Amino acid sequence: MKKFLDQFKNLNTRDPGAWPPLPKAMLLVGLLVGIIAMGYFLDWQEQMDSLEAGRQQEEKLKTEYVAKAQQAINLDLYRQQLREIDSSFGALLRQLPNRSQMDALLVDINQAGLGRGLQFELFKPAPAETKRGVLRRAAGHAEAQRQLSRHGSVRERHRAALAHRHAQRHRADWRKKTARSSWT
Repeated sequence: MKKFLDQFKNLNTRDPGAWPPLPKAMLLVGLLVGIIAMGYFLDWQEQMDSLEAGRQQEEKLKTEYVAKAQQAINLDLYRQQLREIDSSFGALLRQLPNRSQMDALLVDINQAGLGRGLQFELFKPAPAETKRGVLRRAAGHAEAQRQLSRHGSVRERHRAALAHRHAQRHRADWRKKTARSSWT
């Protein structure tokens, strides 16, 4: 061990070529490690970070691809489901009252309320409303938005609401019967 340590004594820093082999090798290894460390911190670290970001993006894109492939596989089912929804929506639209039936419905509401002791102060029709970019007026039907102001006790209001629901059910049953008879 003393022999190895003696090689590091009396080294001339101006003439490294005259050094013994062990200090030369240690100096070369130290320079190599220093160059690699400087390269890592000055250049390679950015490249490694961008490589890692690319790997993460690749994983994200793979999961998106799998999800979209899953949707593409089920596309025909989604289209069939959309057709079913459209047909049921059309059936629901046909059950809605049109403008002429709306007036009769409002008269029924007014009569039911007056029959239960309610007094209507204000009746103000509001314009049709746009919701989610779709005008809520389809096939001659419009969403009836009206402001009603009425007076009466809670019991009278409850009775009027029940009468209104009963009138709606009766009108819906009548519509179903007439729709069935017109189909046959």
